Amino acid sequence: LAANLPTNTELAPSLKDESMCRRLHFFWNDIEQSFIDTLYTAFELLRNERRRMLAYLASIREYFYAFLNQADDKQSLIDEFQRVFNELPMDMRRQDDTKNELNQQTQDLSFALFQQTIKKKDDSIAELENIRSSAWLTSEYDTLLHVIVTVIHTELNRYLASTRLIKDYFALKHNESISEDIAQLAQPIDFVAIVKETQNPKNITYDVKLQKVIELAVKYAAQ
Repeated sequence: LAANLPTNTELAPSLKDESMCRRLHFFWNDIEQSFIDTLYTAFELLRNERRRMLAYLASIREYFYAFLNQADDKQSLIDEFQRVFNELPMDMRRQDDTKNELNQQTQDLSFALFQQTIKKKDDSIAELENIRSSAWLTSEYDTLLHVIVTVIHTELNRYLASTRLIKDYFALKHNESISEDIAQLAQPIDFVAIVKETQNPKNITYDVKLQKVIELAVKYAAQ
């Protein structure tokens, strides 16, 4: 493998323009510092969102547990049935008409308890769906997607800027002209604005949105 490497005489002459070296060095430091600062901000936001999510989930769990255990009318129906039954004299309880009436009241009580149970089940399911479809959950999805997009955006811009820096360095070594506008070289692609069109459709899930973001990043990196 070493035999296939070019010798020192085959390499382009080293870059001796100190002014341009300082420009490229400044550009490289700017790339790295922007990369680090942006990721610090993104990961700090991610940590804050994680704390907020845990606190919210704990409060929602406590609220839903209390909702499931809230009092209903089943015990009052049973107490009323027991009160009426206890008021019956013992000699009447052996009569056929009384037995038939008690059987009918028992069936009515069973039906009423069943209706109460079904109503509570339906209310619990409806409340659970309200929690799942809350605006908070949609907002958190958007925030987390924005953090991921920011990380991808930052890494993409770092890659593009580093590629441009390497090309400019070797162009200078071969005495080729390059743009000396450092501000233009450091100008990042507005990747966040590009992916907003992916967030507009309401029928697209967040995993599909993220996949489209990654595809756009790969597309721009290949240019």
